[in-house]
Amino acid sequence: MPLDNREQLKLELVNFRCFKDQQFNLSSPTVITGPNGVGKTSILEALYYLSIAKSYRTKSDRELVSWNETVTRLVLTGRDFKLERALSLSPQLVKRVKKNDVVVSPLESLGYLRVVVFSPEQLNIFTGSPSLRRRFLDVILTSTDQTYGQALLAYQHALKQRNSLLWQAKDLSDQLFEPWEEILATYGTEITTKRNVLVEFIGQLINEQYQELLVNRLAREVDVSYLVSCRSEKLKQTLAQKRFSDQRSGGTSVGPHRDDLIFKIDNYPLAQAASRGEQRSFLWALKLAELEFVNTKDKDCRLLLLLDDMFSELDQVRSQKLNELVVNYPAIITATDADKLLDQNINQISLSPNVTRAN
Repeated sequence: MPLDNREQLKLELVNFRCFKDQQFNLSSPTVITGPNGVGKTSILEALYYLSIAKSYRTKSDRELVSWNETVTRLVLTGRDFKLERALSLSPQLVKRVKKNDVVVSPLESLGYLRVVVFSPEQLNIFTGSPSLRRRFLDVILTSTDQTYGQALLAYQHALKQRNSLLWQAKDLSDQLFEPWEEILATYGTEITTKRNVLVEFIGQLINEQYQELLVNRLAREVDVSYLVSCRSEKLKQTLAQKRFSDQRSGGTSVGPHRDDLIFKIDNYPLAQAASRGEQRSFLWALKLAELEFVNTKDKDCRLLLLLDDMFSELDQVRSQKLNELVVNYPAIITATDADKLLDQNINQISLSPNVTRAN
């Protein structure tokens, strides 16, 4: 069932980042304040990790475990649910997840709690590598569709096997490569199809969302599209044709792992043609479209908004938009202060170096 806007949540962090053993009561909305380096963003990162077993700040799970520790544990408890994730680094990385105190598989845990993150750091989706943009799509789809997560895992396993063969095989025969290329084509088609559906959904909303943020400014047209490295119906054939060149380059050159998400403003690449302010507006519109997509998948899901220092860079129009979200959805917010929050009936947590241990 969905989270109530005022539902009391309890977050427990043990050896996570800078927190040795800390509990937080997170009734919505909660604003977390404090100087830099005390762990405000780490609390949002913990909630994100509880949702999809990944961090939005690092690719390495090992970085989440406090310095000189080997085990970390995160628990979120609500009125009618409990979600727990644990990591152990000794002797090797091991993950465990529980729903309501019952051990479940990683895939089964996805979608139990859904989060949408708003953070200025996410501007790198426009300027960074294509892998960041593919990850943006994969996170949304994995959290809303378990079959997508299964397809992605199967594709990644087959990709690893084909790349290994490219390095080791003395011949490029069909007998060796065709089984893996068949899997890549099958699951690659499913991945590409579902990514396209998501991108088309975003594309239908994002221009309208963007225009609403432009008050007394020259309107500009924005667009988002999905760029494939190879059409799905030709993927198996193309993989076979590229074995020799892929062996020379050391990796599989076509497939959804090579696709990209293209952002444009007035038909020019966003990263080159938009100011930082325009990029912030585009990011805001993109996240609103993401939120709408999650809502269409399951209006009864446990959805939590994570707003990381968003008010510090927003003008009055965007601050108003943000406040509307805080009223309508459960939200956890980090900020230097709570002055820009129109709803003053908020739970406040003030962090200081005294309550955290430096990582």
